[in-house]
Amino acid sequence: MVSLHGQRHVPLKTPEQFAEVAAKVKRHAGEAGRDPTSVAFAYSANWYNDQEAERLPNGERHPLTGTPVQIADDIKRYAEVGVRHMMFPMVVRRPGVTAQQSLERMERFATKVMPHV
Repeated sequence: MVSLHGQRHVPLKTPEQFAEVAAKVKRHAGEAGRDPTSVAFAYSANWYNDQEAERLPNGERHPLTGTPVQIADDIKRYAEVGVRHMMFPMVVRRPGVTAQQSLERMERFATKVMPHV
């Protein structure tokens, strides 16, 4: 259904895995008579961590975690495989986390990550 009617598909995968899913969605869109280039992909990075690199079960660094340069490089990798919209959790809703800390997180993203994208 996404390939026929959807505007955005949000698979939560690494850039390489995302590319595989995107190719399938575009193929199905074409088979359904829809222009595959009309499908816009989005990515929701629910695990964004600009304070430390997190690890996947295989030991590799989890995308969108680590240093500002690593995160910017990940954003570029997702763009290269077709992601046009990215969502990052800037407001942290955990006990003890203040609104000021969320604002600081937004500021770090704007000043430390985005200049490298």
